[in-house]
Amino acid sequence: MGAKAIVSSGHKWVSQAAIEIIKAGGNAFDAAVAAGFASSICEPTLTSLGGGGFLLAKTSLGEEILFDFFTNTPGKGVKKDFKPYFFPVTVKFLGSEQIFNVGHGSVAVPGTLKGLLHVHRRLGRLPLSKVLEPAIYLCENGVELNWHQAYFLKLLEPIMTFTQEGKKLFKPKGELLKEGDKLFNHDLALFLKELSKDKGERFYRGDIARQISKDMEENGGLLTKEDLSSYEVIERRPLEFFYRDKRILTNPPPSLGGGLICLS
Repeated sequence: MGAKAIVSSGHKWVSQAAIEIIKAGGNAFDAAVAAGFASSICEPTLTSLGGGGFLLAKTSLGEEILFDFFTNTPGKGVKKDFKPYFFPVTVKFLGSEQIFNVGHGSVAVPGTLKGLLHVHRRLGRLPLSKVLEPAIYLCENGVELNWHQAYFLKLLEPIMTFTQEGKKLFKPKGELLKEGDKLFNHDLALFLKELSKDKGERFYRGDIARQISKDMEENGGLLTKEDLSSYEVIERRPLEFFYRDKRILTNPPPSLGGGLICLS
């Protein structure tokens, strides 16, 4: 057992969430999961529990695991003649423009929520309710937007405020939040409080899954309750290669990123 730890993230309060969990007796995986949940309120333009991702783990017992909880393609049970609804939004980055498809038809099967819960169940030490405390606190008490998040929010305004729920979060007084303003998400706080009890069952198999499926069907989305109930986190063997006599583990196929790192 080491006496020190280092946490690195894209936001100071995400790092602080992980630090709090480590100080409370949690291990690295508790801390990573706490940071993942905290990022959903601190960095909403970059991450979401409705997105997807990966986690590369090496345990104190020597286990090496790549947790794959990336998004899946939706559409189980959808009629063949169903036409998804989405439309292009052009985002003007510095020096270039990129087109994103927005709308219910662009929504994939979410994996991040189930992935974080899976990692905690497999490798965490503290109770889930404790691991969720930092994120719940931030949702209820607000997170002050830093320069980066304010910049991204302005850049992605058409996407982030596409729905009424998005307008409520990011334009609470009719104007887009700016640097120094506080972002609150009380609905997310309530969801996280229930999460420690139901472990994601409502979202993937229960009433929330049914509400999501109904909303998708009525608004041109492909995501169904069958997609949600059948989603599983995959544990893969990491891709291994050597560089200057150092052994490196990274993301294996079907992801392309790890293989490209090997080739570079």
